[in-house]
Order: sequence, then C-alpha cells, then structure tokens
Amino acid sequence: FELEITSSAPGFVVASVPYMPGWKAFDQVGNELPVYRAQMALMGSYVPAGKTNLQFEYSPDSYLLGKWVRGLAFIVSAIGFGFVSFQVWDRRRVKG
Repeated sequence: FELEITSSAPGFVVASVPYMPGWKAFDQVGNELPVYRAQMALMGSYVPAGKTNLQFEYSPDSYLLGKWVRGLAFIVSAIGFGFVSFQVWDRRRVKG
C-alpha cells in the first residue's frame, strides 16, 4: 500500500496496519526506510519534511526462503525423474 504525506517538518508516520517483521518501506526515489513498531502493535516510519510518497511492501524472509526451497525441490525432482527415466530407457534398450 502507498501513503502520500505532506508535512512542514520531519516526522513519524504511523499506519494502522499490524506490525510484523518483513514489512519494508520505500520513499518515492526507491530508498528503503526502516519500519518501526509503533504504539505496541502498529507500524511506522520516519519521513522528511515536504511531500513524500511512502510505499509499504510485505516481504518476509520466510517467503523468500520458501521460494528458494521450492525451486531447489523442483530441480532435484526433475533431475531424479530424468535419472529414473534414463535407467528405464537403458534397461529396455539393452533387453530389446
């Protein structure tokens, strides 16, 4: 989600979204800003003075780890399937 903020001085913005590790905030240029736990359960970030577009993305490390594990499992399965298929083909060729 995205927030457009206009302020005359630097400040701290609190979004009414539950804080969880994995949230990332980016300014309009694409610089990553730290996301903090605010008011015990919500998330917030510091913003500079002036007009700022803050974009929040949820990208936990566990999701990225899951993508890597899934990709690795696919590769191992494909290699295993290829190996077994070759063994079956080779046995039929020798008997043939």
